[in-house]
Amino acid sequence: MRTALLTDPIGVPRRNRTPSQRLPTRFEERLSFADPFSGNRFGCGRRTLLGILAAVGGTAALGGCTEPAAVYDAWGGVEEIVLESDVDGWRGLEPGAIAGERNPTLVLYEGREYGITVRNGNGEPHALVLRDGDGAITERQLTESIETRGETRTLRVRADLGLAEYACGAHPDPMAGRIEVRTENDTDVDHDE
Repeated sequence: MRTALLTDPIGVPRRNRTPSQRLPTRFEERLSFADPFSGNRFGCGRRTLLGILAAVGGTAALGGCTEPAAVYDAWGGVEEIVLESDVDGWRGLEPGAIAGERNPTLVLYEGREYGITVRNGNGEPHALVLRDGDGAITERQLTESIETRGETRTLRVRADLGLAEYACGAHPDPMAGRIEVRTENDTDVDHDE
């Protein structure tokens, strides 16, 4: 008795495929948990798959519920922010919530004072500028240029809802990030709703 060769959606036995035929050909095939040799499209039992989906859904629901409190835990006590110029953008150094991120989003709370320090990490000239939602820069929202590797400048700013972005005055395209200004009321979520 001959056994049929396992085939895939393109109808070619798996062992006879060319390298280009080994690539997933359909969106569904790329995203499935497929085990090509078991005959089980998902490669795991139904209960396992449902458990995975329930865990992901539960985590997503929980994440949405606690997001303002988690952001406040990360940013609520922050008074100083440190960014370093890099080849392709600003790299976050402090606080820990942004460490290592390229052009990280800065979360500020309305009315609080912050020190935003920029450090020259690559020896090219840089200057930090803050912009409002219309892209306008005011005199109080920029630093003097830093041109030597290791040189720093600190900009003191009071957060207001108009702040929307920070950038480098000399390299505005690759060196720009969002500023998210929150109110003190954005610190917790009412779980009784």
